[in-house]
Amino acid sequence: MSLHCFSVGDHYDPHNVALGPLVGVDEHVIAPGHGFDWHAHGGVTIVSWILTGALQHEQDAHPARILRPGDVLVQVSGDGIRHRETNASDEPLRLLQTTIVSDDRRPVTELHQPPVDAAGCRFAVLREDAGTTASLWHAWVGAGRWRVGDDDLEPGDSIRGGAAFQAEGGGELLLWTQP
Repeated sequence: MSLHCFSVGDHYDPHNVALGPLVGVDEHVIAPGHGFDWHAHGGVTIVSWILTGALQHEQDAHPARILRPGDVLVQVSGDGIRHRETNASDEPLRLLQTTIVSDDRRPVTELHQPPVDAAGCRFAVLREDAGTTASLWHAWVGAGRWRVGDDDLEPGDSIRGGAAFQAEGGGELLLWTQP
């Protein structure tokens, strides 16, 4: 199962294709042993946040690696990469992938813990009340209950805006910001 925060495929909405350089916020739930076979990317930076299960990531000219909950994989695709992603656990793999248009031409793949700075943006995981100021922001709930502005959010919900960001709650809230 894949859920998308931006327009994609048959659900095209020309008013919901991007927020600045952010062009994808996709939640994937993948059954054990399944995943995405070899495919290519170019001109983007992909930030993958593992929520449950274990992700096996394979990429041309890189050793396979297993990512677990809390891990963040940052892939700068540069002029082009090929990779495969599969569920390496006995439980459903749940991950969130954000895709940012990037003009960095040198491919780089690195494992991080949040916060992560990539493609001129910041990716953070909030666990309690927080606030910040950013020209653009997108928040997605991984766990718990959150209130952002006048909106009450549950796991899988998202909200976006600009300028001031204020969240109250607890759990895990992914916050993407562009200064």
